[in-house]
Amino acid sequence: MLRREGGEPFFWLADTAWELFHRYTPADAARYLETRAAQGFTVVQAVLLAEEDGLRVPDRLGHLPFRSLETLEPEEAYWTHVDQVVAQANALGLVMALLPTWGDKVTPMWGKGPKIFHPANARDYGRWVGARYREADVVWVIGGDRPVNADEDLAVWRAMAEGVRESVGDAHLFTFHPCGGQSSATYVHDEPWLDFNMLQSGHRGRDNPNGDMIRRDLGIAPLKPVLDGEPNYEDHPVMAAHDGLYVKSGEYFGAFDVRKSFYRSVFAGACGFTYGCHAVWQGWDPAFCEPVNAPLKPAMASLELEGACQLRHGRALAETLLARGGVRANDGLLLDPALPPARRMAACSFSGGLAVYTPMRQNIALRRHALGLPCAEGSGRWFDPRTGAAQPAAPRQADAACVHYAPPADGDWVLVLTASANSQAVYSN
Repeated sequence: MLRREGGEPFFWLADTAWELFHRYTPADAARYLETRAAQGFTVVQAVLLAEEDGLRVPDRLGHLPFRSLETLEPEEAYWTHVDQVVAQANALGLVMALLPTWGDKVTPMWGKGPKIFHPANARDYGRWVGARYREADVVWVIGGDRPVNADEDLAVWRAMAEGVRESVGDAHLFTFHPCGGQSSATYVHDEPWLDFNMLQSGHRGRDNPNGDMIRRDLGIAPLKPVLDGEPNYEDHPVMAAHDGLYVKSGEYFGAFDVRKSFYRSVFAGACGFTYGCHAVWQGWDPAFCEPVNAPLKPAMASLELEGACQLRHGRALAETLLARGGVRANDGLLLDPALPPARRMAACSFSGGLAVYTPMRQNIALRRHALGLPCAEGSGRWFDPRTGAAQPAAPRQADAACVHYAPPADGDWVLVLTASANSQAVYSN
């Protein structure tokens, strides 16, 4: 898990606002941050040099980040606005996860670019932004949705990270944002500046195996924490494969997809989770910009979606389990862990108990020899991930090999079993 400098556990519950500094007005940025803080988020992921032509299209105040793309001389008015937004976030208790740049400024495989960085100026830029935000509550996210497809790319990212590190020392943590279906561990796991891994399970179909990706990364030495930094976004088109390309399927991800991604990754041992809303990441405002990939409604009308409001319950449960000794993936509890993707459950152990997430009303068969709980059959609670409410859970059937549970109603549920008869103390909403 991640911890504060004084040792206090920190659960990463982030939202994705890639275009926060570029497409949001100061008033909308303030409203956005206040909403996310009230919803229980702890982190906001945003990009200093934005994806949507952030080098050539001014921000909402009419400013560009640089006076010249040749010299990269900063335009102070742009960075003053960034300063103010970062300070507002920190004042609300939100950590800013800052990407120094989107990846198209380094690896222009697609996107608006242009490519502006090479190792020398990347180090200088990293040193400059690091010094500017050294005193802020910040995590640095190198990369930006691009593969590291050449030695030159890695040299640029390494120089940028090392430049930031020169300015901030050990005051901030570092990770790396990869492209879809990949993990930072693929490219930079052994980099000395990388403190924890980030993966992007992405938007290409439902039931992406982010739990498997988390477990894989936790098996790489040296051990580093890991989280899913870009899963299925709420209100994002479900992308489907067609003739070798990924196209919109006609469906959209919803709150259920968000919850599945959260519990499957956290129960696999992730140190947190990042939420995303398709309209919010791009800051879509019909009065200012064109939509990207068919959002359903503008950003400021999308702040109270079900998934965004429900993750506070997941955070509360996760923090309670972490306080009881940490979460360890334990699919060996399940009699049948190899279910089809849509039915795939996730099981974990914690000190004095275990938890199982099921995405639907189905039989949960637990191996009796793997339970290890003296009161396993009488200390269960059903946790509703939509509301945070809990109710007693009694086994439906038990035999010499297994104990069977059945959710109380349709939908997804979390079964929590503890060794204490007072299992309701697990919940702290």
